[in-house]
Amino acid sequence: VDSPDWHRVTAFGKDAEYIAKYAHKGDPLAVECAIRPGKWTDKDNATHFDVTLVVERILWLGPKKQG
Repeated sequence: VDSPDWHRVTAFGKDAEYIAKYAHKGDPLAVECAIRPGKWTDKDNATHFDVTLVVERILWLGPKKQG
């Protein structure tokens, strides 16, 4: 892999609380998500498309990063 791909992920309820309390930058995680496509129109009447990834399950993949 030459470079990582970054995605915006949204979590709600208990999942959001768990992530906020225990996850830190650099922690090895696997996140199972639902893909929610979206479409919106801006003030200039241009149509935009986006994808929201909504957390369904979180798995820690290894020991937490030290430091």
